[in-house]
Amino acid sequence: MSPVALPALLALTALLYVPALSGPFQLDDFLVVAADPGAQSLGAWWAGLGQHVRPMLKLSFVATHALGDTLGDVPLGHRIGNLGIHLLSVLLAVVLGRRLPRFLGASDVAADDAAARERTTHRVAFGAAVLLALHPLATEAVSYISGRSVSLAMLATLVMVLAYMHARDATAPAWARGGALAAALAGFAVAAGTREAAIAMPLILLLIERLRADPAPIRSARWLGLGVLGLTLAGALWVLARPRYAFLLDFSMRVVEARPGESPLATALAYWGCVLSLLCTPNIDPIPQPVSTLASLLVWSAVGAAITYCVMAARSGRSRAPAGTVLLAWALLWCVPLYALPIRLDPVAERHAYPLVWSVGWVLGWVLCAAGERARAASARPIWRRWAAGLALATMVAAASMAAARNLDYRSEVALWEAAHRANPDKLRPLVNLGNAYIEAGRWDEASRVLERALALAPDEPRVQRNLDRAARRSPHE
Repeated sequence: MSPVALPALLALTALLYVPALSGPFQLDDFLVVAADPGAQSLGAWWAGLGQHVRPMLKLSFVATHALGDTLGDVPLGHRIGNLGIHLLSVLLAVVLGRRLPRFLGASDVAADDAAARERTTHRVAFGAAVLLALHPLATEAVSYISGRSVSLAMLATLVMVLAYMHARDATAPAWARGGALAAALAGFAVAAGTREAAIAMPLILLLIERLRADPAPIRSARWLGLGVLGLTLAGALWVLARPRYAFLLDFSMRVVEARPGESPLATALAYWGCVLSLLCTPNIDPIPQPVSTLASLLVWSAVGAAITYCVMAARSGRSRAPAGTVLLAWALLWCVPLYALPIRLDPVAERHAYPLVWSVGWVLGWVLCAAGERARAASARPIWRRWAAGLALATMVAAASMAAARNLDYRSEVALWEAAHRANPDKLRPLVNLGNAYIEAGRWDEASRVLERALALAPDEPRVQRNLDRAARRSPHE
């Protein structure tokens, strides 16, 4: 891979996200960031530490709030922070993608020699990072300020895995290994304090250890297992001890009763698959297509089979595709706990798929490279290479174009909700929020037109009538 490829990718990624940097606070940003003192100053964060559901996320908002204060534009500071997290995640994804097969001592691709396997590893790692960097499914986790809860947790988890791998380097001095282990623990703490789903991520370390072809001796593998399980259990107990989560579990049960037979995981995977394959455009308020009972059963069967495969690979200590198995487990641990129960009124949120974009890209890369090796062995003509390169380039251009267009929607609340309304013309929430955005922008006639449509859909909804009265009075206030 060319030495300028990674800097060029990071520069292109930053360029794609520049249009969204000037956007204001939107949606949950007002409650989670703009109106929360704990997200604005270190003193307020520390004073209310016991009340923070996600303390490390709040702490990151304190840092980017200070940057925004310095720049004279607080939302800009937060968005620069989000973009910086995204760029660091792309960089670490490349590093981990290169190092993991070497650490495992086995490659997923059967190339002619070690040098060819190394080149293939670098290509796959870079290709997966390209997908993460440029794909429009990542935009909500980056351009939406509140979406940081997912991107920061993923960054911290990447740090945890890389630091752990360094701590297991027998050639490094003891002090360096100790420092790396401390960094791994800090990465887990940041991830768990940013996004609850990260409490299961230390299990990845156990899988990595079990899949190593020739692992360096550990003084006590039992202590490693107990330590990882202890971290996971401690994180789960911390989450369950928070009053907010007792409410969320109760709320989840009520959602289940209101939506009998619905599988949130199947719904989410169907929607994410549509956007991931570039067949659907991203939407801040999507309407996923309902999935049938048969489709739900197939999804859960596939998830069960994938979990069984990962468990059996870990128990045997062997896998035909060790790196792919690790990334499959990575995807499962991020999405299955989150969507096992419908804890949200919205059936799906795009930002939750952010970690999956990278893992899907990596696994897809290994599959394509393996197919390429078989094709090359069957034929001396390298036609498949040109076709593969052309397809990869076309996919990259299409993904980058969709991401650039999506980031233009984050320039203002009006643009964001106009895009949501175009995708779902008869959905109430985009109509109401677009009408409110028009009012805030002083676009009274457009606000009245949109809110009259909303009132026709929901004549008994009081907030629609209130906003329509505001538009008629040409007043931004209630």
